[in-house]
Amino acid sequence: MGPEITELTQLKSIDFSNNGFTGSIPSELGNCNLIEYLELSQNSFTGDILESFRNLLNLRFINLYSNFMKGSIPKSLFRIPHLDTVWLVVNELNGSIPLNVGNMSEISSLWLYGNQLSGTIPSSIGNCTKLVELYLNDNQFVGDLPESLNNLEELMYLDVSNNSLEGTIQLGLGSFKQMDTLVLSFNYFRNGIPPGLGNCSSLTQLAAVRCGLTGPIPPSLGQLTQLTLLYLCENRLSGRIPPKLGNLKSLNDLQLYDN
Repeated sequence: MGPEITELTQLKSIDFSNNGFTGSIPSELGNCNLIEYLELSQNSFTGDILESFRNLLNLRFINLYSNFMKGSIPKSLFRIPHLDTVWLVVNELNGSIPLNVGNMSEISSLWLYGNQLSGTIPSSIGNCTKLVELYLNDNQFVGDLPESLNNLEELMYLDVSNNSLEGTIQLGLGSFKQMDTLVLSFNYFRNGIPPGLGNCSSLTQLAAVRCGLTGPIPPSLGQLTQLTLLYLCENRLSGRIPPKLGNLKSLNDLQLYDN
């Protein structure tokens, strides 16, 4: 892809996925200010995410999946007003999530997994109230899960596994009436499973493997009658298995053992 792409002034959609493109994305791409859909996944692009993307004020979808992008996520990316889908996964991005992530009032899908992102998950993410999918797994995040996640009432998929998160899981998870999949595995949480999790009546998959959980399994998990998968193994859970787990008639994959 060369700078001559800016001569295509009426471009609204670019799909260069699944090719062998190399080198940096030309900064001139930021001059194609009618673009709504930018698909550059599964190539070998290198360099930073362009600051010039801030000029793409009509952009709704950006996918940089499986490239070799480096550097941090620029704050300017999260100032684009109508972004709906941001997939930056499986790159070599570092640094923290910009604090202005909460500016993305229309975002429904944010995928940042498979990078080297660090720092804490900013509480401003709770302002993204249209989020349906949030994948932060396979990074180096630390600190607590922000309580502001409770604001994301439309959230269906949350994966924060394979990080270094800690603290008590203080989420009022009963807020997540649409939640389908929750993955907390391979972190360093303290204390137990929140009883309020039993109010997430749409959950089909719950995985919390090796993440430091202690105490008993709450009987309220027996209310999750849509569950097909429940992984709680390799923790420090204690007490008896609640008889109410017998209500989980849809369950076909259960792992509770400790290692």
